[in-house]
Amino acid sequence: MNYAIILSGGIGTRMQMGDFPKQYLEVEKKPILLYTLEQFQKSSAVEKIVIVAADAWREKIRGWMEEDGITKFLAFADAGDTRQESIHNGLTVCMEDSVSENDGVIIHDGVRPLVSEQLIGDCLAALADHEAVCRCCR
Repeated sequence: MNYAIILSGGIGTRMQMGDFPKQYLEVEKKPILLYTLEQFQKSSAVEKIVIVAADAWREKIRGWMEEDGITKFLAFADAGDTRQESIHNGLTVCMEDSVSENDGVIIHDGVRPLVSEQLIGDCLAALADHEAVCRCCR
């Protein structure tokens, strides 16, 4: 089984938008996060999605997923004070779902919707030969 942990707990301080996180900005009347979730929903390589998000946004995210037909959603994880803490919280949710050492986990930023099914599949497939992988693009 393969899991996707989508990091959506950041507040985008470099964008200087106050307290409004950039992953929830709308493009063509849809939040950026939803475009990202759609890519993982379409991927046959991913079975379950964990979203790391602040409590204040969870109900809104849940509504967007219901409207858009995101069915692979497993659970929310708490956003941490750091990216590392957020990843840890997402991995903890996977562990609670009985993730095994044969399962793959992909970690992706919710504000980066231009990820392809091919890239997702390639990263997860590479885990068959490597303990961890990181994809870099030009």
